Amino acid sequence: MELWARWAASGRLARQIACRFIVAEVAVPVVVAAETAQHGRGTLAHGHLAAIAGVSVSTVKRAIRAARDLGLLSVEERRVSAFRNLPAVTIVSRE
Repeated sequence: MELWARWAASGRLARQIACRFIVAEVAVPVVVAAETAQHGRGTLAHGHLAAIAGVSVSTVKRAIRAARDLGLLSVEERRVSAFRNLPAVTIVSRE
């Protein structure tokens, strides 16, 4: 079984939310939820999220954008240098 399919089937994401994402994208909010539960907020880079979820970086970006548009996540970027930002993802919705 693919890694992203295991994350999607883990049951951490409510069914009414999961139905709004394609199966590969469901793994990303689940990883963000696990990271937030452990550390209080998600601070993983897109590449790191992609590696954990088992999906591509473009899938991570698409899933975070979709979750932000649905009002599930809040994303703020901290400027590190002129060429680099560190994301900070916070879960807004209790679902």
